[in-house]
Amino acid sequence: MHVDASRQALGLARRNAAASGLAAAPVRWVCEDAATFVARELRRGARFSGAVLDPPSWGHGPRGQAFSIDRDLVPLLDDVARLLNTDGDLPAGPLLLTCHSPGWPHRRLRQTLLDACRDVGHSTGSAEAGPLHCTDETGRSIDLGAYARLTRITSSPTRPAGPPS
Repeated sequence: MHVDASRQALGLARRNAAASGLAAAPVRWVCEDAATFVARELRRGARFSGAVLDPPSWGHGPRGQAFSIDRDLVPLLDDVARLLNTDGDLPAGPLLLTCHSPGWPHRRLRQTLLDACRDVGHSTGSAEAGPLHCTDETGRSIDLGAYARLTRITSSPTRPAGPPS
């Protein structure tokens, strides 16, 4: 499933999937504000084995919903953590977050992901984070942002996971 508020971004993602030989892959393409989508899936009781998030610094959804990473990322991550299926035989994960906003270095992203999982009663097996960059043919490195990834996410035996009560 690929959720994005931008039809243009979804079109590019479809073309990238096709160029990677995945045109026939069972991807559900959803043009919707991510927070709206996640809130609805929580109400439905949906569970996912993992998630990849690449939020904008700021933006607007298809119905004009405003998004600010500084205001909205933490509540979104809390809700995404609630969607993780940690009740099965296998742990959930990965939970991958990339960010291209100056105020969000990799250590902050990592801690924010860990906090979101902890806040809903999850434990994590491993956490990693680092800068994103590319190097041109002359060896110059260009900063592109940061990433953080959690794997082996399970329910903590002391706190139940799931929607807030």
